[in-house]
Amino acid sequence: DGVYIGGNNFSFTNNYIRLDNATGYAYGFVDRSVNNIISDNFIEVYSNAYSAGINIEGSVVANNIIKHNRIHLVAGNDTAPWGNIAVAYGAEILDYNYNGGPYKQFKNAPKANNNSFINNTITGTARQFYGFEIYGRSNTLIENNTIISNEGYTTMGIGAIGENITMHNNIIDVKG
Repeated sequence: DGVYIGGNNFSFTNNYIRLDNATGYAYGFVDRSVNNIISDNFIEVYSNAYSAGINIEGSVVANNIIKHNRIHLVAGNDTAPWGNIAVAYGAEILDYNYNGGPYKQFKNAPKANNNSFINNTITGTARQFYGFEIYGRSNTLIENNTIISNEGYTTMGIGAIGENITMHNNIIDVKG
């Protein structure tokens, strides 16, 4: 990982992160906490297998604001060394309480909500490219972001499973 944060109430601003020549999983920034601001950073991740820009993940991950970041990702255009297809994720929100099925059944689980992604720019190429992936969160805002991928086999601007997710005024230009 480039940066891993497990504490609460922090600000991570105006940083440059570059991970280059990775052969496996490469994460630019991982946040597993609450009440944080991640702003005005430039993150570049290059891997032949798995590139991730900003991951917000855990059972209780809430009230994080991710804004004004530039994320550039490159993963391979073939398969990873372990056989999976090479993939790049610009920003992920992963709720460890959610394991598929109807999301509402997990309402009483510890909260992982109220996260905002505002005015970020995500670019990259990979066999599979995802600008944003939201997997089991609630009250998520994705607003005024730009997502561009000029090359890929399976590409997606935003993929979301959860509840009360607002996507507003995003520019998505993905090819694949």
